Amino acid sequence: MKKWYHIVAVTFVLMIVAAGLYIDLNPSYTMGGRQKLLMYATPIFVLFFDMAYRMRHAQTTAEKTAIRHRAYVQMFLIYVIAAATLLFLKSSFRRAFVDRNIWQAEPFTKEHFEMYCNLKPFRSITMYMRAYRNQNMSVRLIAANLLGNLVAAMPCAIFLPVIWPRTQTKWRYFLPTMILSVVIVESIQFLTMVGQADIDDVILNVAGACLIFAYRPLLKHSERLREWFY
Repeated sequence: MKKWYHIVAVTFVLMIVAAGLYIDLNPSYTMGGRQKLLMYATPIFVLFFDMAYRMRHAQTTAEKTAIRHRAYVQMFLIYVIAAATLLFLKSSFRRAFVDRNIWQAEPFTKEHFEMYCNLKPFRSITMYMRAYRNQNMSVRLIAANLLGNLVAAMPCAIFLPVIWPRTQTKWRYFLPTMILSVVIVESIQFLTMVGQADIDDVILNVAGACLIFAYRPLLKHSERLREWFY
């Protein structure tokens, strides 16, 4: 029963992820932010509940650890796919390579840096706050850029410590990992001219991840949560 349940769950997950990638990569379709969230969050929840069910019926601690680690690796891969498609493929927030000429400026020229790079901390955050105060930008767009960037990397604080418990459970490893990862993503956006390399995105992404990471010790107060996240 447990084996068939797991096979069905994994098959469903593969089908949903494949469907999401097909829609994202097909220029004939458009998937908005909400649809994308539902498309990729669903298989993550399925994997989580499948993991919880199998851990409940596991016979040993080692078996539970193996099940948890494998499930978190799978969930993390789906998260990476979702983040990559949101950043680099068309959605309500970004446009796909196939829908535009991405080279809007000559690479590494002054125009390139002015259009696709912001290295002044808090300039973008201040701009959005000023726009909200002056009511010359929609609240939805402001929330998508500020709260969206704050929330975007939060799952890393859940996945990384479980996948790499020897290193990513410690601040001295987790914080550099997050900073380096976000900087790499922003650098790719700058080089491909899809989105903007913004220091404020780095600040918000890393702050969101660190916020969740700081509260991880609270999970130890619940035996069930400690079993899932430690």
